[in-house]
Amino acid sequence: MLPAQDVAAVQAATARYRAALAKIEADDEAGRATLINRLRRWLAQPRPTTTATSAAEESNRKRMAEVGAVYDATPAAHAVADIMPSSDAERDPATAGPTAANKWLTVSVEQSTSTVIASIFDEAVHRDPRHQRTWVVLVEGNGHQLDRIAAEACAREVTVSVVVDFVHVLGYLWKAAWCFFREADPAAEAWVAAKAREALRGHATAVAGAIRRTATNPP
Repeated sequence: MLPAQDVAAVQAATARYRAALAKIEADDEAGRATLINRLRRWLAQPRPTTTATSAAEESNRKRMAEVGAVYDATPAAHAVADIMPSSDAERDPATAGPTAANKWLTVSVEQSTSTVIASIFDEAVHRDPRHQRTWVVLVEGNGHQLDRIAAEACAREVTVSVVVDFVHVLGYLWKAAWCFFREADPAAEAWVAAKAREALRGHATAVAGAIRRTATNPP
């Protein structure tokens, strides 16, 4: 359990950010980034403690902000070079990504992942009650997050396409790379780039399988 003063501080911060949502909702990605950064700065502030607090209680003091958004967008076809160009020649003619419209945002440092994801699906159902549109869910790849999305989609009998944020995909690939290469080995970057481009070509399952086989049966 959090001390009473910490609970009060969390509740006060949540109230402030809920009030700010009305102002930020109409903004683009910069508005969302601003909100997230403010929450992170607040969560990073030290909290008063006493010598009577146990180690378990200290570890439970960490609070992560749950952030979600629902928006409308017209699909935009992309080639691998549009997302991860290998040269300036490929970068210059890159196709721009889709533009988010009618954005709805939610953020909480009190509610669980399950509650926030349920509220996101509530908003999506409100916009498309007959499930006539294409639903795409962008995630970071957290296992619990994926489980809750699958559960909500099943409960509402809606088909969703799950897309893992490419920035997180690159992070996972770099973590894997350091299992196979020495630190600062330039070959690691080429390996990550090759695996990332294969994933962008739609071969993510094959990429994951190849990494798993290499890890369990090293050359």
